[in-house]
Amino acid sequence: MTGKYRRDAPLPDSARAQRIQERYFDARNFELLDKMEEIGQAHEQGILQVALAWLLTQPLITAPIVGANSVDQLRDSLRAAGFRLSDAEMEALNTLSAWRE
Repeated sequence: MTGKYRRDAPLPDSARAQRIQERYFDARNFELLDKMEEIGQAHEQGILQVALAWLLTQPLITAPIVGANSVDQLRDSLRAAGFRLSDAEMEALNTLSAWRE
């Protein structure tokens, strides 16, 4: 959610990045990231804040886990506090992230 994995962008040099690419880099997931970026720009938020707002708006999720490795990352995550998505934004993200078999 930090933006380091982007369509047509070079991968970080790590084995983890390669595994992520193999598992998650497809048109549908990049469409989801594009929508999250669009929503974030409309609210002056980033993809991370949109992701956390999406989780905080889900009725079955009571406490999303924030994996901050630094104070700056924690501050960035805390920008999502109080930020909620509209019904239309939720529907768009729910549709794009729906389980697939």
